[in-house]
Amino acid sequence: MAMKGSKLSALILVFSLFYNCKSPSREQQERMTIKQYLDVEDIYIDYKKRHILLLDNGKNAVITYDIDGHFVCIDKISYYAYAFYPMADKYFLLNYAQNKLKNNLILVDKETQEITNGFLPTQMNLPVINSNNFFEETIGKVFFHFPYNDMIYKLNNDGLKAYLEIDFGKYKNPINMQSANFFDFIKTQEYVGGIHAFYAYREHLFFSFYKYNGTDRKIDLYHSYVSMSNQKAIVYNYGLKHNEKLPISPLPEIIGLSEGTLIYQINPNILEENLIEKINRSELIKDSDSLVVSSEDNPILVLYELISNRY
Repeated sequence: MAMKGSKLSALILVFSLFYNCKSPSREQQERMTIKQYLDVEDIYIDYKKRHILLLDNGKNAVITYDIDGHFVCIDKISYYAYAFYPMADKYFLLNYAQNKLKNNLILVDKETQEITNGFLPTQMNLPVINSNNFFEETIGKVFFHFPYNDMIYKLNNDGLKAYLEIDFGKYKNPINMQSANFFDFIKTQEYVGGIHAFYAYREHLFFSFYKYNGTDRKIDLYHSYVSMSNQKAIVYNYGLKHNEKLPISPLPEIIGLSEGTLIYQINPNILEENLIEKINRSELIKDSDSLVVSSEDNPILVLYELISNRY
């Protein structure tokens, strides 16, 4: 399987950094190695500068390395964050309202570590829903989403600009996110929301969402494709079906999108033995000289090329 595209290249760079990291010299701000990290929450790849930025909540810092693993700099931050995006002199931090003004997204000055702007306030701390909250389609074109809000935003230097509202109709959460009873509603009622795994490529948009089924705590997962060229959408509750080359279906949600290539993953440790045998008999594995899949293996990346927008 050929590995190509910027996101896949980034994966290789990150793995290289973690296993071959070089410590900074005594003259640099702080001496550390990857093994000293306590809580790496998020990673950003700066393709222009060829830097890798790590959000380390254990050290309350964003730490920058070059692609060879050499330490570049460290920026201290005063707030816990679950995701981040770097600007020229500031950081966007997904803070989940762990600040005085209860803003879920904050903009923090790199030098002073002070909050210069805040967005999406709530009256309480909401449970964290893991997602790729910031998605950079191209340099300068960055999307943001917050799972408790049905809006997709674009990032600019000082804030957010509404891009696309997802209307779930009669199934949407009718309670405003700033309402005092918002948390009680999402724990007990049936509704559709929880947008996550958002990716964009030209006119193609992909995202996943949940259907919450009230007090029985059952949650259904759905995936969606939206064509911005014709304003049509497809919703499905299973992954893309495979052909004879890789006979595993369904697939989980998308974990990456790079230059028209959709990136999924298969976790062998959750597959039954007969499915692992099917993978090993598939054409993709046969084309490999030495690859044999077992239940103890790391996730397998599966790539799909977008070849048409006729859906």
